[in-house]
Parts: sequence; structure tokens; C-alpha cells
Amino acid sequence: MEITSSHQAEIFGENRGDVTRHLNSIRVHDEHLINSKVVALLDDIVKTGASLKACRKILLEIGATKVICLALGSSTW
Repeated sequence: MEITSSHQAEIFGENRGDVTRHLNSIRVHDEHLINSKVVALLDDIVKTGASLKACRKILLEIGATKVICLALGSSTW
């Protein structure tokens, strides 16, 4: 399974916290691999949580039974 973000460079700007912007830039390939699965979603650094929220929403919409969000660190700057 692969999740790609086509506009990642734009997301790192001032609109990074905008979940809608993330939703419009994320694509899931091989959706059948997600259906009826528990998914662990890992992010390196969380600032606003928007990318995790967007990915979680998409994964649940395509059939994941549960999405567990994990981050290695957080940043407030």
C-alpha cells in the first residue's frame, strides 16, 4: 500500500494545518489492501495533526476498520 501526496511542498507553507488541503492532495493506491484492516499510520513530526487527520479520514472512508495514529515527535514552532 502506498499513500502519496502530490502537493507536499505547498502543504509545508502557511496552510499546513488545513485538513482540506491535505485531503485534496492525498491519493491511495491499492485500496483493496486497506479494506477490513487495522492500519497503523506513522508520521515523523506532528505540528497541527492535519496530515494525520486527513490520512485517517481517507483510510476509514476506503474501508479500514480502525486507524491508529502514531508520531515520533511533535513541534510547536
